[in-house]
Amino acid sequence: MARLLKVLLGVWLAGMLLSGSASAAVREFDLGVLTSGSVQGLFQALPFGGETTDIYEFDVGGTGFTTVGASLVSLLTTPGSSGASFNLSTQLLEWNGLSFVPIPLTGTTGPAVVTSADLEAASGADGGNFFDRHYELTVSATPLGSVGIASYGGSISAVPEPSLSLLVFGGIISMAFLGRRRLTASAG
Repeated sequence: MARLLKVLLGVWLAGMLLSGSASAAVREFDLGVLTSGSVQGLFQALPFGGETTDIYEFDVGGTGFTTVGASLVSLLTTPGSSGASFNLSTQLLEWNGLSFVPIPLTGTTGPAVVTSADLEAASGADGGNFFDRHYELTVSATPLGSVGIASYGGSISAVPEPSLSLLVFGGIISMAFLGRRRLTASAG
């Protein structure tokens, strides 16, 4: 798995260098419609030294409000070490009819982050981004170094209220899973 990640990261970096945009990258991903009880895994490899912003676009299915939360943890693996972390910055945004605006109190920064908001059900063709979605989760990072693999992983989920305890529990599970991967990678 580590070898595959290295190959994928190398191919992606080569493409970025050839396109002349290795210093900053914005990548967009469509998560579709999050319905109550659904969970989407988030995992991305990142280039070293340049800022990368990943935008996860989604709608919320059902009626009324659903709590949508994300938990992410960073992982920097270098040969011969047990790994280190770097900061991730996350923000939930919503479409207001003209542009995407930050949802208050959903911006977080750190090597492990958890954010959530109660979002109104919204779907259809009046969103404002590439996939015509109504909500976005942005994840930005600038891993420093030049050797190894920089990545992050976690999940975004939609759960019926009350959900804060479930989001915290999901974040702990995500961090434990990635921490175990870090230990396994350093032992091999």
